[in-house]
Amino acid sequence: MTPEVFTKIMTAIFSILGILISTYLIPYIKSKMTAQDIERLTAFAKIAVRCANQIFTPEQWEEKKQYVVDMVKEFMDKNLHITLTDEQIHTIIEGLVNEVKKEDKK
Repeated sequence: MTPEVFTKIMTAIFSILGILISTYLIPYIKSKMTAQDIERLTAFAKIAVRCANQIFTPEQWEEKKQYVVDMVKEFMDKNLHITLTDEQIHTIIEGLVNEVKKEDKK
């Protein structure tokens, strides 16, 4: 697979994930959380993503992702008393990873 094809596939996947996140997951989460809870979760998840980027190499993407999922899940259970599935947390993290990458480029 050429890098151009890979880039196009990844762009399409992230676009679809963005649509799914904004259409289904975010309204669900907002219905369960206050604005302050969402702010805290977003800030914590961004920190977890940055920590994972420091701890793991790019080749360890599975371990990196699982680290962030575990950290976010623990934060939500202990601090917000909200339980989400791993798939829901994966979706949130995908969106935040893209956001962190954009912020880091600035």
